Amino acid sequence: MKISNLLHYLYQPDPEIVLYGAQLDIHKSLPELAKYLPATPLEAEQLGPAAKSGSETFYISASPVRSSLHYDSRENLVCLLTGNKGKEFFLVDPLTSSALLYGDQKQYGNGSPLTFKMDGTLVPDDMAEEKRYNLMKYVSSSRVTLYPGDCLYIPIFWYHQVFSLGYELTVSLNYWRTPNKGKKDDVGRLLCGRRHKSASMTC
Repeated sequence: MKISNLLHYLYQPDPEIVLYGAQLDIHKSLPELAKYLPATPLEAEQLGPAAKSGSETFYISASPVRSSLHYDSRENLVCLLTGNKGKEFFLVDPLTSSALLYGDQKQYGNGSPLTFKMDGTLVPDDMAEEKRYNLMKYVSSSRVTLYPGDCLYIPIFWYHQVFSLGYELTVSLNYWRTPNKGKKDDVGRLLCGRRHKSASMTC
């Protein structure tokens, strides 16, 4: 779908249609808007150099949607531009993730077989697998709500799930930065459970 069509639906939402524009590269997909971007926050600059591609992206929705539970291999500063209902983020640190979220890169990539409900509880995508993930109830997550003007730093390899709230235009701007190699290697080892014997992560 063309971005112009997506924006048409977003401004004239149809309750029967759920559309979500994810990780829209501003410089490639919306170059005419690039000159209107706000000055890059100092916090983003301190995270590392801009990624070679997709250094600034939009996430756009106009109805309640949620992402999958996943992690990213780049530093991420997400700022909410519009959407008075806000965005909910659930975050889980790498050490907890490696022990309790049961990720397997070969099977799930950077995703997880689990998902958060809005009340903060975790459930498997396939409820028939519930016994396999019996430790998930011990996951200690952080919950953050962003409102327009708020920004949130999501470090590399932190599992997170995002909920867009309400039937209104919600736009977030993400600044992606290349992490320090030493930090990426160290946090990656935690994520893969190489220092945690009960981890199930397969890297």
